Amino acid sequence: NTKTDISKDYSLDIPKYDKYFELGEYKNITYYIDDSDYEVNSDTVNRMILTNLNVEPKEVTDRPAKKGDYVNVTFKGTIDGKEFDGSSASNINIVIGEYKLMKEFEDALIGLNAGEENKISYTFPKDYRDESVAGKTAIFDVTLNSIKDYSTNLITDDMVKENTDYKTLDEYRDAVIAEIKDELAQQKKIDAASIIMSKILENS
Repeated sequence: NTKTDISKDYSLDIPKYDKYFELGEYKNITYYIDDSDYEVNSDTVNRMILTNLNVEPKEVTDRPAKKGDYVNVTFKGTIDGKEFDGSSASNINIVIGEYKLMKEFEDALIGLNAGEENKISYTFPKDYRDESVAGKTAIFDVTLNSIKDYSTNLITDDMVKENTDYKTLDEYRDAVIAEIKDELAQQKKIDAASIIMSKILENS
């Protein structure tokens, strides 16, 4: 890992503070950022390209859902036959494998066709943040409403030429990947600055 000095990129303008709290050690606090190359998910790149070019994803009706698909789901969860807070939602859009919902929940969607229903059992960890469901097993009745494919097979070089400064889809894909990597790098710097600030506060 490369060690990056961000001291020149971030500074703190601290107003007069001594009547509110005692400032602790704040000099020479070190936090190293991993500068190794970022792995960019191809599905993320495809979705950004289609979104930027205002191209609708392809509706999938001839195969079951797979990892990377953009799906719409409706679900209702119960524990011992009773619904609980946050257990139900309608027409939620997710990408299978990004795990914005529980990993076991999303993985159980793989293999379902659009319009199919399924029951998913999930046991919450004992240290789950919501103590009312921690350690308990929930049953979710799930309906997979639709599947969409964000494959860039829908994109032609002519579409890229008409809507961007690039001549081919491959050139545009490389530019989008570079943009995503730059955003990830900037976010790492923001996260690092936040961690350094937290360390200063802990010392104060």
